[in-house]
Amino acid sequence: MQHKIIVSGAELQVALPILKKLISKNNVLPILEDVLLTYDNGKCTLTVTDLETSVIFTLRTAECASAEVWRICIPFVDLTAIKSKELLTLECDATTFVTGATDGFVTYRIQGENGEDFPRIPQLTDEREYLLMGDDVTPYQKALSFAGRDDMRPAMTGVYLEVQKNKRACIVSTDAHRLYQYDVSDANVAPHNHTIGVILYPKTVQAMSKLSLFAISVSKVMEKQLDEAKSTEKKKVDEMKPRYVNVFIDGKVTTKGGDFDVQITGRLIDARYPDFRAVVPTDNPVSLKIEDVTTFTKILDSAIATANKTTHQVMLHLNGTVKIEARDLDYSKEMAAELPKTTYVNKTPAPQMTPMSTDSPNRVKEIEQLNKEARENYVPKPFAIGFNGVFLKEIAKTLTPPLKVVMSTPARAAIWTGANKKESLLVMPVLINV
Repeated sequence: MQHKIIVSGAELQVALPILKKLISKNNVLPILEDVLLTYDNGKCTLTVTDLETSVIFTLRTAECASAEVWRICIPFVDLTAIKSKELLTLECDATTFVTGATDGFVTYRIQGENGEDFPRIPQLTDEREYLLMGDDVTPYQKALSFAGRDDMRPAMTGVYLEVQKNKRACIVSTDAHRLYQYDVSDANVAPHNHTIGVILYPKTVQAMSKLSLFAISVSKVMEKQLDEAKSTEKKKVDEMKPRYVNVFIDGKVTTKGGDFDVQITGRLIDARYPDFRAVVPTDNPVSLKIEDVTTFTKILDSAIATANKTTHQVMLHLNGTVKIEARDLDYSKEMAAELPKTTYVNKTPAPQMTPMSTDSPNRVKEIEQLNKEARENYVPKPFAIGFNGVFLKEIAKTLTPPLKVVMSTPARAAIWTGANKKESLLVMPVLINV
């Protein structure tokens, strides 16, 4: 039996770069290297999957004489050989699964596979919750670049999306050395009566890269889970709580030829994300503002080339001026440069004496007077802190100038921000060897 359908070659060229993100040559199942072509009730879709994430691209131009629902798998590499942007006539044999494609000038013959063997894609259910909408996927792509690569800690390999009940949401990723956080606008967050936190697989985030508009929802199942907040050693409390299984992203891809519907379905990483708020320092008396980011990047290039190839340690010496230093003791190399156009503020409080309960009233007054004089005359010591130079260069590329960093001590994390106050980067320092 022959199935004949007419599609647009230009639309196919739009779909292929999006579908390519899930195509891998080393698949467990050979059919995962195929694209599933489905025709159903006047709608033609292209589907790819890697068993964790699936992408469904809907073609706007599709004409078929048959009213039947049919599907066939076509190897992705063979579809990329079709370069025509004209209308394509596809003739699919339901018995041999051979597909012929022609634009009137060039004819292609592709050996396909049975579409019924293609893995089933999770479908939307009523048991789902909308999280948020958006029109900018850049924060998700940035977050993915700071995610971990350690398979032994699967939670850190994904992008964490948290939606709170007060219509606040944030996008977080970390590799245990750096932490990226982006606060989502309240207007784009769906209201909830509880906090929802889900971890997106890297492939799911990569598949979002071309979307111009998107809405994210998750499916859930109710399970008996231990309520740790109410449990004690004597009494364990089991409650029905939601467990989020799949994420559904309904999006649009905008091109000169119009908008195309894209649906991304992915499994969620079933793991507990680290408590990232516990590592964010709140008292940061030392601040540095860098306005000339171009010069900062050039100095970093020289510092990275000079620094130790294992630690890439670059030191910032702050004492009225900002001096960047790097050295490699193994090869007796070092460099130093002064960074212009900076604003340095050190509000470290003066050391204070604490009266003892046995002190006399006169002694207490004397201590208070000494503390007052110390606060008035205290001059903070020069501040020095070390960072991985490669990390600093990534910060300069990620954040919008001017850059600002707030710090507390050379051993605690520093918080970097740019002109966009919604995003921030927390970076652990590299201890300076004295």
